[in-house]
Order: sequence, then structure tokens, then C-alpha cells
Amino acid sequence: MLSQQNLANILWAFAKVAAQPPARAAQAVAEDALHSMQAWSALNIANLSWAFAKLQLRHPRLFDAAEQECEQKLRHFSPQNLVNMAWAFAKVSLARRRFFELLGRRGAELAGDFNGQNCSNAVWAFASVSFVSQELLDATSRRAVHLAPDLCAQDLANLSWAFAKLSRRDGALEETIASQVVQKVHSCSPQHLSIIVYSFAQMLAAGLPQSMPRTIAEDPRLRHLSSIPAAPSANSMVEVILTAALQRVREFDAQGLTNLAQSLAKLEMIKDNLLEALVEEAGPKVKTFTNQELAMLAWACARLGRFRSSVLRLVAKETKARLAELTAQDLSVLVWSFARGEDEEATPAPGRKQDKGRKDAALGAAMLNTLGSTVMRLIHELTPQDLSTIVWGYATAGVECPDLIEAVADEAVGKVASFAPQDMANVTWGLAKMGLLHEELLEVLSRDFVARASECQAQHLSIAAWSFAKLGASAPQLFRALGKALAQRAEELDPQGVGNSLWAFGVLCFWHHPFVQAVGGRAVADASELTVQEIANVAFGLRTLLSWRRQSKDPGAQAEADDLAKLLMDFLAASGGFFCRKASGDGASWTDFANVAAAAAKEEVAHMGR
Repeated sequence: MLSQQNLANILWAFAKVAAQPPARAAQAVAEDALHSMQAWSALNIANLSWAFAKLQLRHPRLFDAAEQECEQKLRHFSPQNLVNMAWAFAKVSLARRRFFELLGRRGAELAGDFNGQNCSNAVWAFASVSFVSQELLDATSRRAVHLAPDLCAQDLANLSWAFAKLSRRDGALEETIASQVVQKVHSCSPQHLSIIVYSFAQMLAAGLPQSMPRTIAEDPRLRHLSSIPAAPSANSMVEVILTAALQRVREFDAQGLTNLAQSLAKLEMIKDNLLEALVEEAGPKVKTFTNQELAMLAWACARLGRFRSSVLRLVAKETKARLAELTAQDLSVLVWSFARGEDEEATPAPGRKQDKGRKDAALGAAMLNTLGSTVMRLIHELTPQDLSTIVWGYATAGVECPDLIEAVADEAVGKVASFAPQDMANVTWGLAKMGLLHEELLEVLSRDFVARASECQAQHLSIAAWSFAKLGASAPQLFRALGKALAQRAEELDPQGVGNSLWAFGVLCFWHHPFVQAVGGRAVADASELTVQEIANVAFGLRTLLSWRRQSKDPGAQAEADDLAKLLMDFLAASGGFFCRKASGDGASWTDFANVAAAAAKEEVAHMGR
């Protein structure tokens, strides 16, 4: 019988040279190990686990036994042994929470003896199973900073990826990685460069928290509370990588090209020369792109307002060939991209012609029609975010597919409870934009907006108000909740939200005195920030509510109408000059505003006469 060391070494040798052993031989080694592992040393347990993972031999009983023996002998594991165990379990996707807690605590104790590869492999393993051991991350980070000159390109890439994956930031480590990448950029492979820049783009764009308690750091809703600016060296590193990428673009594979494009999008960096080079290089390599990579390339270009011409045609052609292979996530990303296309707010590229823009828009709309059959095929697999994105996308592009959207709305009814506030707002807006009065879905959405008003941003609430009003859907309970919430959070509304919410309450003649005073007061105070359309919307909403309130027989209605009349006149005085300077001609906004001003003045003169 072979000794424990011989058994471990046999598989280790196969794994080291990436040679797959005969299945019977691997099974025999596993069976022998199961019978004798209690007597094995820490080194042999770690080597055998590493070898099975490296060879992608998932043997549940063997890993169960290795976990048990490791727990009992943990004090005898060297830094290398311990990291190998973590790496092995992560490689075969065995996310054993209790086991990783033990490895994290022991790893933090041993981190002072880690080498660069130990540091990077340890955090890579924990990130791969999405397990946060803050003590291990802190200890490993300190050690990596100390070992800075010894960190190789793979170490720098692993550390960057792991901290981004776990939504953690460490200023000293970022500074170290950035400075080392700048020094070693020419020795970094395209894969390393794309991973590093993508990871930093994720961290910097999201404003991930630094050195925060886990209860805050793990809650994405609170990340904005601790957004920190990028270190100067991090910005310099990104520029160095992007410059190198432009020079070496032919060396990047599909994943690398996609990572670079996504990095530009996440950081909102318009670098047309680089993006055009990425797209040109993607052309002959497009068959090597996974469906996800193809979708994310489209997303990145659309996010930058550059999803057009060659890249639009490239993605459209390849998407048509892959319709049967698309997943629900691929589909929703592609719908978003084709719908958004060239963002009107993005900086236009030199020489961009209007006729080309119309052709691109037509191709985007055609692709949304083409994707309709795939939406129906995957409809029961669509997540709440997928559903909301699809409704938003077809509405944004103005593509009329009523049967399709009706089916998506039917599917959404049973999933609204799992919608995020943004999803609720997107679906409600999309239905209104397309004029689809889906009563069952609107009823469920209304109920959830009422129950979850405190979770929603003020902007989500104003979108809900506008959408229900646009559809002419009276929902008194909803508007009472919206009025109460917006009255308390009027300062959070942007100018569009101010205009839309007042317009909505006016259209439905729904009276909520605190809302009118709070949001109307915002309109007066910020009149100079409103667009022509927003000024007209506010004026219409206040004027309509005033007329309706004047007719009310409710106690106190006339006093409230007097307050509103003053508010309206204050708004007209504050906004009139800005409106005249901003408005470009006659048109609907001019008519609305002029009618409101004239009617308000006439009515108030008559009211004072009474």
C-alpha cells in the first residue's frame, strides 16, 4: 500500500503538469485516502485537496474528510497549507461557511508569514465563495503592502479582483497596487491589466466604503454614506493601463476587451480612440465572445453613448445568430443596450451625422422586435430586474409590442413583492409611456408603493405619481401615501421630480395640502433650475389644484385655496422671466404657461372682487 505522502504526491504531480490522471487511478487514490486520512499530516491533506481541485475532480466524500481533518489539525497547518486548503475548496465551489470562518481566523494569525502568492490566493479564495473575513482581509492587506516589491502581476490582479468582488476598499493596498502596476505595466499580461482596471473601476465607480463596520459595509443602500475619492495614484494607474491597452489591443482576448470596455463605462470615461480600437479588434474575435461578454460589450458602449455603427451592427448580427442560447440576464442587458443606443446626453463624436443616427435607431428598434420571441421563451425565468428592464427598454425605444408587454406585465404581477424600488418605478413608468393600462399589475404596484414608500427614493415616488396620472388611474390610497412621503422629502426631488409630481396631482385633482406647500415651495425656491417643460408642468398642476380647491365645500378649503393662490402667484413671478428666456418659440409649453398665467390673474382679480 502506498504511503500518505506517495498518494498525495501522485495526484499533486498530475495537477502540477496539468495532466488528467486516469479516472480509476484518481478514484483509487481517493478511496485509499478516505481510509487513512486520520493519520495524514497537514501538508499531505493540503496537497491532496489542492490536486483534486486543480484537476477539477469534485469528490464530495474526500473534501468532507479533508475538511474534518483540517479542522482538527488546523494549528499544524503552515501558511502555504492553509492557503491551499482555502483555494481548493473555493476552486470546486464548496462554500462551507463554518470552515471558511476557521480558515479566516487562522489565516489572520499566520498572515505575517505569507508570501505574495499566499496573500493573493487567500483573498481570491474567500472572494470566490463570497465570504468576508474582515480580520483576514485586514491582515493580508497589511502583509501585501509590506511585500509590495515582491508582488507579481498575478498577485496584483488577484488582490484587485478579490477586494472589488467583496465590495471592500483599503486605501493603503490600493495605493500599493497602483504604484506597482505603474512600475510593472510592461510585464503585466493583457489578462492581468484588464482584471486590474476592471476591478478598480468597480470600486471607484461604486464609491465602496473604506474601513467600515461590516454591518454598514455589507449594506449596499448605505455605501453612499462613505464614498471616498480615488487616490491620485489610482487615477494615474488607470490612465497608464488604458494607454498600454491601446498600444497592445491586439493581444487582448474577448474577456479582456469586454473588461476594458466595461471599465470605461463604469468610470464614464469617453476615450473614442480606445473604444474604437476595442470594437475593431472585437470584430474578428466575436465568435470567441461568450453571450455574457457580447451583452456586456453592448452595455458598455450604450452606457457611453457609443452603441452605434460598427459595434451596433456587430452585436446585432451576432445576437441574431445566438437567440436560442441567450439567458434571461443576457436578454435584459441586450434589451437595455438596444433601447438606449446612443445616449443623447453623451458627448457627441466628431462628424456624427443625423441620418446615421436614424439608421442606428431603426436597427435598435428592429433588434428589439427580433428579441421579442426570446422574451417569450424566457419569460418565466426573468428576474424582477429583468422584467423591469424589458418594460423600460421597449418603452424608451418606442417599440410597440402590446402583446409582448402584456405578457411581461402578467409575469410581473406575481413577482412585484421581490421588486426593488427602482424596478417598481421602471415598470410603472414603462406602462405609462406605452399607454398600457394593466389594472392587475397597477393595483399590485400601488399597494407596494404604499407599503414601501419609506424604502423608495423621492424620485421613485414622483415617477409613480406621474405614471398613474398619465394613465388616468385614480388611486386615492396611493396618492395619500405619495403626498405624505413627498411632503416630508421634498428637498430630495430633482427639478423633473418637482414638475412631474405637481403635474400628476393636478391631473388627478388629488388634494394633499402638506404636499402642495412643500413641493410647490421647492418649485418657487428653485425656479431658475427648472426647464421650460418643468415650469409649465408646475404651473399647470398648481393652477388645476387651485381651481378644483376653489370649488370644494370642505371646511377650510377656501383658506387652503388662498394659500395655494399665493403660492401660484409667487411661482409665476419667480419663473416667468426664466421661462421667457429659456423658451425657444410658441409650442405647447408656451400655450400652457400663458393660459395658466392669464387664468390665474383673472381668477384672483375676480376672487378679490368677491
